[in-house]
Amino acid sequence: MQPYDELLAARDAARIYEQTLDPIRRKKLGQFFSGVRLGRILAHLSMGRKTRTILDPMAGHGDLLDAAWEVAAQRKIPLERLDGIEIDDMAVAICQNRLAAIPVSDDRPESLIVAGNAFSPKAVNRLPVRSYDLVITNPPYVRYQGRGNSDEGANRTRSGLRGVMDGFRHDDSRNLWKILADGYSGLADLSVPAWILAGFMVRPGGRLALIVPATWRSRDYADVIRYLLLRCFDLEVIVADTQPGWFSDALVRTHMIVARRLENEKAAVPLGSRKCWSSAYWLDVAPDAANERSLVGAAFGDHPESVLAKWLKESSRATAKGIEVRDFNLGHEWETLRSRIWRHGWYQALEEAVQNQPHFLAGREPARSCLPDALRKMLPPEAVPADLGTLERAGIKVGQGLRTGCNDFFYVTACDE
Repeated sequence: MQPYDELLAARDAARIYEQTLDPIRRKKLGQFFSGVRLGRILAHLSMGRKTRTILDPMAGHGDLLDAAWEVAAQRKIPLERLDGIEIDDMAVAICQNRLAAIPVSDDRPESLIVAGNAFSPKAVNRLPVRSYDLVITNPPYVRYQGRGNSDEGANRTRSGLRGVMDGFRHDDSRNLWKILADGYSGLADLSVPAWILAGFMVRPGGRLALIVPATWRSRDYADVIRYLLLRCFDLEVIVADTQPGWFSDALVRTHMIVARRLENEKAAVPLGSRKCWSSAYWLDVAPDAANERSLVGAAFGDHPESVLAKWLKESSRATAKGIEVRDFNLGHEWETLRSRIWRHGWYQALEEAVQNQPHFLAGREPARSCLPDALRKMLPPEAVPADLGTLERAGIKVGQGLRTGCNDFFYVTACDE
């Protein structure tokens, strides 16, 4: 068997394992595996020429680590470490075999897959590197109702997260992260503390690359994540799926996120004191962008993920089949978020340096200029936000309606002009 054939056989073994999983246990552990096709896109968007160490703290059976190695080999990036943590023993064994099947070469990275809970300081302390150039992961999506004794499980997760942070005594930003770890809602799904953990383990200047449920943009309990992303990272790319979605069996829409962690000095500045905001790229990827080989293969032909990463940086982009791209203004994101979260204790603790400034106090009122991004997209550029009102003021009460997590629409009846 040729060296690359061994890796293909290991990938096939991972897929077979996936198909044999008990659906109840799979849902309990949040085991919705990424797939190499998704991993290639995320790795190309997040990996830089100086990337040397990579971690997946919720490694599963190794899709993202496998994809990261493949992209590094294609781009001739000499990785030094390819590490992971995984709680399921069978997935650990498959992941280890998969990485062992990577073709032997002079620049083959060292690798360690730790069997354990990523929220356990004991497991994290076994890693050979404290902070990584790239943390790439697909956190488990488990609603709080699905954790058995949800209060006990949530407290154990929070306590473990704090314990991990206590082990990084050299990190000057540790107190900021601990406030966020203490402050996120106990009703949050498991991807929220997993996101905090993964972000914390990125070295300043390194990148965070995530596959997450799109609920990070809409659920109240995920506001802490939106704040974290603005406070401690420079958001670079958001890639959104469209129906039926990349994980149709999970009944939730999905985003890929790439962000570069800020140096601690810049992260220490409260958001209310920041004057300059950049923009990220927001991509909507439809099913017709894909072919059998790649999720963007119909859009970009040969080596499509690599072409996508280069295309995104071009000042004048050609039209790409099934892909829409727009700027995502982080200043708008902050204004929208600030009007929602000023009552939270964690927010008051982290923004206290600017709480009594006039512009901050003005932000405590419902800011008419703080339009949700989806609404801002619909309005013409010359629209005056002050002319808008809420549905509640118009006498329309909005309930939850039908929630599947994957639908991007709702119904209304037009009664009058």
